[in-house]
Amino acid sequence: MGCLAGLAASITNDCAKQPTAGLERKVWLINRADIATVTHDGVNNHLITALSLATGKTAFVFTAYRKDVDAGFDEVVRENLPPAFTHYFKMEPWDQNSDQVEELDNMEDLVAIVEKKGDKTYDSGDGYFQIYGLQNGLYKTSGTQRLQDNGGVPTYEFGTREGEEEPYSKHIFYDTDYATSLAALVALES
Repeated sequence: MGCLAGLAASITNDCAKQPTAGLERKVWLINRADIATVTHDGVNNHLITALSLATGKTAFVFTAYRKDVDAGFDEVVRENLPPAFTHYFKMEPWDQNSDQVEELDNMEDLVAIVEKKGDKTYDSGDGYFQIYGLQNGLYKTSGTQRLQDNGGVPTYEFGTREGEEEPYSKHIFYDTDYATSLAALVALES
């Protein structure tokens, strides 16, 4: 497929399936170097049907509270190169023990898998789990804490590094149905 493939399917907004903003609370964070294999469905490069981790490696879970995670992309439109995308991930962890502070201070080169909040748009489950930073990783762009603001909760933001943009706005993780996809991600935790 060339860089400028053009349209291959209709795009429809169905008023009966309006999206819901937000993400679910559980996020899987993976050190990008720990990913052993990535399986695409063979036709759509946006669709990932399986991920495996290197022996002894694990996905780490961040469990948020309400709206304290966010993820997304921005398209980088260039005149002389194909479009590319910067990815974004934000988390607000509460715990302040020394082990967690050390982990947060040292986080680099991550892949984030987030679950889109349920709505009728994703009845099939295809589209629930979205992957950011898969090809080039997410790197810390800011870490902020003010003890008198935001309940004293720190905010960490991660993004694509300049010049290392991703070729896709996001990847979708989906295998067979929602339950199978969720089970595959949970299996990465151990």
